[in-house]
Amino acid sequence: MTSRVKLVLFALFSIALLCLTIQGTEGRGIAKRFQRAIQKAAQKAAARVTINHCQAVGDPHITDFRRQYKDHYGAGDYVLAETEDGNFVVHGRTTKFRTVSVHTGLAALINKERRIEFDLGTRQIYIDGVVTNMNVGQKIQLDNAGSYVQRTGPQTLVIAGKRGERCTFSWTFAWLTPYIDFYLDAPSNVPFTGGVCADMKYLTSSASGVFRNHIKRTINTVVPKKPTPAKIEKATKKCTKAGLSSALHPMAFRSCMEDQIQFGGKGGDALAKNAAKNQKHHDKNVKKWKKQAVKKAIAKAVKKVIKKAVAKASPEEKKKLKKQLKKVAKKVQKKVVKKAAKKDAKKRAKKLSKKAQKKAAKKLAKILKKSGKRSKRRAARRAKRQAERRKRLAKRRAARRQRLAAREAARRRKAQRRAARRAARRLRRAAKKNSKRHSKKASKRSKRRRHSGKKSQKRVKKVIKCAKRKRGVRKSKRSTRRSLIKKAKRAAKRAKKALLKKKRSAIRSQKRAIRRLRRTVRKLKRKSRRARNIVKKLRRRAEKTGKKRAIRAYKLAIKAARRARRAARRACKKINKKARKINKLVKKIKKAAKKAAKKAEKKVLKKNK
Repeated sequence: MTSRVKLVLFALFSIALLCLTIQGTEGRGIAKRFQRAIQKAAQKAAARVTINHCQAVGDPHITDFRRQYKDHYGAGDYVLAETEDGNFVVHGRTTKFRTVSVHTGLAALINKERRIEFDLGTRQIYIDGVVTNMNVGQKIQLDNAGSYVQRTGPQTLVIAGKRGERCTFSWTFAWLTPYIDFYLDAPSNVPFTGGVCADMKYLTSSASGVFRNHIKRTINTVVPKKPTPAKIEKATKKCTKAGLSSALHPMAFRSCMEDQIQFGGKGGDALAKNAAKNQKHHDKNVKKWKKQAVKKAIAKAVKKVIKKAVAKASPEEKKKLKKQLKKVAKKVQKKVVKKAAKKDAKKRAKKLSKKAQKKAAKKLAKILKKSGKRSKRRAARRAKRQAERRKRLAKRRAARRQRLAAREAARRRKAQRRAARRAARRLRRAAKKNSKRHSKKASKRSKRRRHSGKKSQKRVKKVIKCAKRKRGVRKSKRSTRRSLIKKAKRAAKRAKKALLKKKRSAIRSQKRAIRRLRRTVRKLKRKSRRARNIVKKLRRRAEKTGKKRAIRAYKLAIKAARRARRAARRACKKINKKARKINKLVKKIKKAAKKAAKKAEKKVLKKNK
C-alpha cells in the first residue's frame, strides 16, 4: 500500500469516529432533557396513588370507602362490593349468633366468569363450584391479565383483580363460633358503584348469583347495650393491650370497643386479639400492594414520556434513544420509590413521636394525679386518725362519767339501806314496848278472871291445847309436801336424763352419717374441679387447632363437668336434709322430755296423796 492510500483510509476512519461521537453526545443530551420530564411524571403518578379501604369485621362492624361506620344484625346473602363493569364482585353471607350475626361465607366473581367461595360450614374453598385443596403459599392464576387466588396463611385467602383490587378473607375458630373477617383494598381509580362498601343501603337488599346456593336476607332489630364510663375505660385498656391504636387503626379500634362493651369477658378478649392479629397482617399486605401500585403508575407515566420523546426521532435513532431513556427511567423509578418510602417513614416517625409525646404527657399526668392522690390520701388518713382519737377520748370520758355515776348510785343505795335498817329497828323497839304493855294488861285481866272461877281456867287451857294441835298438823303437812315435791323432781330428772341419752345417741349417729356425706361431697367437688381444668385445657386446644375432635372432646368434658356438679349438689342437698332431721329430732326429744317430767311429777303426787 502506498502512503497516499494510507492517508485516505486514516481520514475516512477519523470522520466516522467524529460522526459516532456527535450522535452519542446528541443522544445523551436528549436523555438529560427528558430526565426531568420522566422524574416529574413519576412523582405525580406516585402522589396520585391512593388505596380505598373497606372492611366488615366481627359481628359485623362495617366500614365503607367513605369511612362511614355501621353495626348491622342481619342474616342471609348481601352484596359487599361491585365494580362498575362487574369484573370484581364480592358477596357476603351472615348467620344468626345469639342476638347478633357473623360472616360464615364469602364469595367473589372475577371477570364475570370465575367464582371463588369459602364456606365455614364445610371449611372448604370452592373455585367454579369445585372443591380445591390449597396449601399455604399456593397461587392459582384466574386469567392472563394478573387476576389470581392465593392462600397466604392457614386461615387467610387473598383474591386479586387485574386492576389492583385485593380482597382478603380471614377466618377464625378461636371463640367457639367460627366467623370470617372481610377486607377490601383497591386503587382510587377503580370505580365501585355497588355493594355496602360503596353505599350502606345495600345492607337491607338480598343478593344472588355468586354463591352456589342462595339464602334470602332477613333483618333483626337489636337494641345494643348502653356503654357506661367504667365499661368504656375497661374496653380501651383491653383493645390497646391487644395491639390496636385509635390513631393507626381507628375503625378496628372502634369495632373492638363495641365487641368489648357488648360481650366482654373471655369472648371480648378473643375478638380483640383476633382483630389485632388480622389488622397487623392486613397492614403488611397494604404496604406491599401500595408499592406495587406506585411502580405500575410510574411505569405507565414513563412509557408515555418515552413515546413522546421517541416520536420525533428517526427510525435509526429510536432504538438507541429507547435504551438510554429506559436506563434513565429505571434510575428515576428507584429514586422516586425511595423518596415515597422516605416520606411514608417520616410520616410514621412523626406519628410515633406524637404518640410518644402523648404517652409521656399521660404518664406525667398520671404521676401528678398519683402524687395529688397520695397527698389527699395522707390528709384523709390524718383526718381519720384524728377522728378516731376524738372518738376514743369521747368513749373514755363517757366511761369515766358512767363509773362515777355508778359509784354515786351505790353510795346512795347504801345510805338508803342504812336508813331503812334504822327505821326497822325503831319499829321493832316500838312493837316490843307495845307487846309488853299488852302482856301486862292481859296478865292483870287474867288475874281478875282467875278470881272469877275455875271454869274460865279450863276454857283457857282448852283453847291453848287446840292452838298447839293446829300448829303441829300444819308442820307435818308442810314436811310431807316438801318430801313429795323432792321425789317428783328426782323422777322428772331421771326421765329427762333417759330421753337425753337417746337424743345424744341419735344425734351422734346422724352426725356420723353427715360426716360421711361431707367426705363424699369433697371428693365430688375435687372431681368437678378436675373436670373444669380439663374443660379449660380442651377449650384452649380447640381454640388453637380448630379440629372437630378437639371440639368434641371439649363438649364431652363440659358434660362430664356438669354431671360432677349435679352429683355434688345432690350430696349437699342430702346433708341439708339430714341436718334438718337432726334439728327436728332435737325439738321432738325436748318436747318429749318436758312431757315425761310432767307425767312423772303427777304420778308421784297421785301415789302419795
